[in-house]
Amino acid sequence: MKRETCFQHPRTDWLVLLLVVVILSGLLPRAEAADTVVLYFFWGDGCPHCEKEKEFLHELKQRYPQLEMRWFETWDHQELRNLADAIRKAYALEKSSVPLTILGNWTMIGFLSPEESGVQIEDQVIRCLENGCEDALEKLGPHRLAAKVKADIASGNPQEWEWFPASQAQTE
Repeated sequence: MKRETCFQHPRTDWLVLLLVVVILSGLLPRAEAADTVVLYFFWGDGCPHCEKEKEFLHELKQRYPQLEMRWFETWDHQELRNLADAIRKAYALEKSSVPLTILGNWTMIGFLSPEESGVQIEDQVIRCLENGCEDALEKLGPHRLAAKVKADIASGNPQEWEWFPASQAQTE
């Protein structure tokens, strides 16, 4: 018995399938480039890896002015440690080490060097700028500490943490 197909030539079947995929991909929602990317950095005073990452992040901010950074020292500030714990729980992270870096849904614990860990962070910044990234605080939902950070930002006066707001890229 002869098997019936839509088309007489298998190559035609593939072309039609490819055409359908191309058409449907145009209908799917696409992530939009972000004007601002928010990086969360949890660190400890006296942590040598944290100090290396801080130096790198300052350099990164110079290259990407649209990067907003929020830094939280957790060893000497119980409330900020509680925020880090809530974030870890929201991201299902088992380790409670610093430095902890978060961009969108991406996390990294530790910092080896600008050539290793730094490249990973920068790659994620680029991905977030190109495709957009969720703000990590949104994963917490209506959390008291997330609301406090947002209120600090709205007032322009962070309490016990450091804020490096985004700025527009300079065009010549």
